[in-house]
Amino acid sequence: MLFLGFMHDRGLGVPQCSEKAARWYRHSAEEGNRIAQMNIGSMYLQGEGVPQSMKEAARWYRMAADQGDDDARMDLALLYEHGAGVPQSYEEAVRLYEQVARKDNPEAQLKLGICYLRGVGVEQSPDMAVRWLLPSARKGNAEAQFRMGILSLQGQGTQQSPTDAARWFEKAAEQNHAGAQYNLGLMNEHGMGIPRSCSNAARWYSLAAEQGVDEALFRLGVLYENGEGVERSLDIARRLYEIAAENGNEMAKEALKRFSDEP
Repeated sequence: MLFLGFMHDRGLGVPQCSEKAARWYRHSAEEGNRIAQMNIGSMYLQGEGVPQSMKEAARWYRMAADQGDDDARMDLALLYEHGAGVPQSYEEAVRLYEQVARKDNPEAQLKLGICYLRGVGVEQSPDMAVRWLLPSARKGNAEAQFRMGILSLQGQGTQQSPTDAARWFEKAAEQNHAGAQYNLGLMNEHGMGIPRSCSNAARWYSLAAEQGVDEALFRLGVLYENGEGVERSLDIARRLYEIAAENGNEMAKEALKRFSDEP
């Protein structure tokens, strides 16, 4: 029955039909198949083939989670975190995240680390945050790498080290993490933890700006206005300030006043 659900879900050898897929998944789920329980839960979550219902999604995820399905535990934890289909319980979310994190799952380690960082469902602890964020970052999780960069810069839960911060930001930035790209631009511009390089700063600011980071637009505008790391261009600087200002950046609005005050 699980395979029949999969065939209808993906349109393998039969016309794709979410309603039929849900029906077969449900039959299999009711017989205790945890993969089917996970799949029917996801269909209720997304409203595919069945009426959308967070409550039903949580019910099926719980059944799969009770059988050891880590994906179900992660999805159920998210529902508890947001109070969707279940009473909101950060403590239950933490419990589920920790079950998966202890199996060396980088996404669960990230989630658990953030809970400790914010004091959500657990007592706030930068040390415990690093305890879980660090292994996630080492496995290549970009968000964990970004947060390790912040903690290294601030000296929270780990030794303060701009050099380590720059290293973590670079790892995340290379994975297209916009916040890390912007922070790495700042560190290059000001020579924090790495040799000062305005040309590198401009490159990272440009990448962050392409992803909508208004502060990166502003900083890139400053580089163009001053001709640092890029060929000086007041026209480009003004345009960058205008875009950032349109998005509500107050520093860009102030920068534009310099242009309007020019004779």
